[in-house]
Amino acid sequence: MVPLLHVLMNTIIREYFANSYCLIILTDNNESLSYHGDVPIVNIHPINATVNEFIAFHEYGCQDIIIDHNESLKVFESFEFKLKFHRARFNFRRYLIAAEDMAIFDSPVLEYVVNLLVIVPDNTTDESENYNLLTHQYVGREGNNNPQILDYWFGNNRSFLNGAHLYPEKLRNQQGRALRCATFNYKPYSIIEAIGSENAIAHLYADIMNMTVEYILDDKEWGIIYDNWTGDGILGNVAIDKADMGYGALYTWAHEYGFLDLSKPVVRTGITCLVPAPKIIFHQTMIRLPQILLMQSLSFTGRPIDTAFRYLFPIFLYSLVITATYSSGLATVMTLPRYIGKIDTVWDLATSDLRWGATQDAWIYSILEEERPQYTILLDKFVATSQENLLALAKTNRFAFSIERLPSGQYAIGSYITEDIVKSLRLMHEDLYWEYCIFMVRKSSPLLESLDNLILKLNEAGLIKFWEKTAVRIHMDSKVQEIVAYYRASQVKESDSTVVKLTWVHVEGAFGILLSGFLLSIICFVVEVVYKKKTTYNMHKEYLK
Repeated sequence: MVPLLHVLMNTIIREYFANSYCLIILTDNNESLSYHGDVPIVNIHPINATVNEFIAFHEYGCQDIIIDHNESLKVFESFEFKLKFHRARFNFRRYLIAAEDMAIFDSPVLEYVVNLLVIVPDNTTDESENYNLLTHQYVGREGNNNPQILDYWFGNNRSFLNGAHLYPEKLRNQQGRALRCATFNYKPYSIIEAIGSENAIAHLYADIMNMTVEYILDDKEWGIIYDNWTGDGILGNVAIDKADMGYGALYTWAHEYGFLDLSKPVVRTGITCLVPAPKIIFHQTMIRLPQILLMQSLSFTGRPIDTAFRYLFPIFLYSLVITATYSSGLATVMTLPRYIGKIDTVWDLATSDLRWGATQDAWIYSILEEERPQYTILLDKFVATSQENLLALAKTNRFAFSIERLPSGQYAIGSYITEDIVKSLRLMHEDLYWEYCIFMVRKSSPLLESLDNLILKLNEAGLIKFWEKTAVRIHMDSKVQEIVAYYRASQVKESDSTVVKLTWVHVEGAFGILLSGFLLSIICFVVEVVYKKKTTYNMHKEYLK
């Protein structure tokens, strides 16, 4: 005979799990649940109430977990604990748990579970085998783990008291539940108690879900996650469950993906550097130029030079220089200054004698596994130090500063880069690398899907870019932004001239000089002829006298 508890569980499975991809059933060996439905199952017998992770987390795609075990609380906590250590994600997980008592509602693990149904026997009557169907409150500012009765099942006629929905919606209206956000002041992404492109997303998400934002601040900024699941900063606070989500220019880092869940991309950002301006070498060239003349050998043999050649050859050279200057812009080319120490590419920075850096090692997380030689050199030359030290390094003009190039045309620049300092720097033409900015949440967090949907809608509407521009305009140094934007504009500026068919207008200047020369030569020739005739006439006249 099938126990009434299993009859109830099979009834719930047929009603609520019929469309499941597969089921994970965790049972003991004594009178285990017998399921004969159409949904594939993974039947696991935990030993000593410990889930075998090599079986349970084998990427089956199962999101529905059924626990029918004498030590259901231990099995439940074991499953929740071990799912954090595997690649498989359980963001949509639902639990159906047969428990002996109400102890499960004292478990802190419930803070991170939304869809939960617990079957607890009603011991107040001996007439029949009846059961209470309960869930936890989850929503609200406090008492999130408090048990809530959903329905009552009678064993004698196998019916429900109220026929209520046993997996109610809890995410859409969380009734002021705290949304703990790990971040720090990093413009224009996050500005505490103000705006910022990502801070605005978090606040809008909280408003939509009826939650209350609580900031989790840490002076370690982005921070780090250690392999023993400890850490600090944004990353560490989310990993140790001190925060529900983290944001503030977090990228798609491979190491962090093993500990946390990553949202859909918020924006694409390019990481580049402000480097010292190249030095002009024009004055050095002027000093070296006379050396060419001084090194010439002199001839001691005096040779007579024809008078006509003496005058005609300099005139020829003068005409040649004037013509070339006019037609090819030689004057402009000859006066262009020459520079040394120009840094435009990753290779330029790697082969220079400059160090580069910022306030945190997070700037190099994305290239830690790079094997290309230029990046291995850059990793060795990176310096993570305080803002005070960066300000001092900025005055030496021997240091490069990492910044972010944002899709709106703005730049995320540290406050240690002031207007006076940025004037002595130049923007690299090439990005060191590029990344997607994302939110990070607890691994297998039920908040991820709704957060992803919001980010996609905001990107479609263009609001993220609008918030980004607003934060830059209000909260960042506009002069610094304008100077860096000018550097960028000078790099990508295209010539206004276009390729056109050669016409008379383009060559009239050169031909004008040529015709002027012809006219001048004719006049000179006529003058010479007239002068010669007049001189000859006077000579003949004198001779005849």
